[in-house]
Parts: sequence; C-alpha cells; structure tokens
Amino acid sequence: MMETPLIDVEKSYKANLGSFVGWITPLDFGDPLSECRDVRSKVGVFDVSHMGRILIKGSKAYEFLQKLVTKDLSKLRPGEMGGPTLILNEVGGIKDDVMIYKLSDYEWLMVCNAVNREKDINWMLNVKSKLGFSNDDVIVEDLTTNSVLIAVQGPKSRDVLESLGVEGLKDLKLLNFVTNVEVGTAKVFLLSRSGWTGEEVRSYGFELWADIPNGVEVYKTLISSGVRPCG
Repeated sequence: MMETPLIDVEKSYKANLGSFVGWITPLDFGDPLSECRDVRSKVGVFDVSHMGRILIKGSKAYEFLQKLVTKDLSKLRPGEMGGPTLILNEVGGIKDDVMIYKLSDYEWLMVCNAVNREKDINWMLNVKSKLGFSNDDVIVEDLTTNSVLIAVQGPKSRDVLESLGVEGLKDLKLLNFVTNVEVGTAKVFLLSRSGWTGEEVRSYGFELWADIPNGVEVYKTLISSGVRPCG
C-alpha cells in the first residue's frame, strides 16, 4: 500500500485512515456529516494526492496527446484544462478518463484515476512508438509520488485563498489555471479553478499542485485558517 505525502500531518489532525485503490488515505476526520455540510456551505480541504499526475513533454507532445485522447486539444490555450476526456485502446475501448492541462505546445500535464496510473503510463510508453514517436519526441514522467494535490472546495474557497494572499481568482475561469502562485508563505506550482464535489459546489472550488514540503505547508496553513479537513 502507498501513502499520500500528507499522511503524517493528517494523522496529527486525527484522520480516520483507510485504503482506497492501493493507497492509505483519510476516509474522514471524525465527523463526515459535518465535513460534507461545511463543503456545501463553507469550505473544506481534501488531500487528493492519490490521483495520478503525469507530465508529457517534448517537441511532439501535442501531436502525441492529440492521437491519445478523444478531445480535440487544438483549441486549448496555455492555462486551460481539457476534459474530462478519454484514453482509448486500439479498438476504441475506454482505458481511463483524464484531465489535460496545457502548459505549452511542448509541455502538458495529465491527472488520471489512481487505480489506472501505472496502466496509463505503461500504455503511453508502449503506444508512442506504434504511433510513430521516438523517445526524444515525447517524454512521459510520473510526478505522483513527489508532489501533492490538494482540493479546496466550497462557496468560501476563494475568500480563504484571497485571505492568504492569492490574487486574480475572481477572473480565473472554470477549468483554467495559473502557475507559480504563493499561498501564504508556500509556493504552489499550479492552481486551477476545478473540483469534483458536485455541480453546485465545483464552480467555487480550486485545486493546488505543489512539491511535498510546500504542499504540507499549504495544507497546514489552510486548516490553521479555519478550513475543515475532509476525507
């Protein structure tokens, strides 16, 4: 079993731990009903670091992804997310549903389901030569175990992040993101306006990518600011 990078700090907040698709992760923090209510009416923070995070880069990264997933990525601009979209097998069967983030034509990020992370990476590594791409054309790198993914969800999400010094959130559109953001004294590599806590809530939510030390700091800072940890 794998553990999310936040597991030790989550234990200090009395997390009830359990297993989920091969990961030890918080199921709740003692009061799941109150956690749900806070996310619906206020704000909560989730550790979703079990989700697969993959970097696809290289001179032919765009061409490779355009063949790999069902969504037309040609209309995406840097700072925009595409998806959910599907990775298909050779006969059109669904392998996984993923989110795509465009950093540039030559650098993209993907979030996939935790249970499919290794399968998706192996599929990309195996299929790229069949699609005519060399190892120099496309590089696939697993970022999952050396980074943290945190979801801040609920109607008060923006208020909390703004109180910690994050600017420009009012103008950040749904499924858009910014990079290199400071949250309090921590540095976040990517902050997106996104989330999966329900249609009424997700438009208020944000997801944050960071390296492990900064991710731990952001998580603790959010909770110190009154955000309820949720499982």
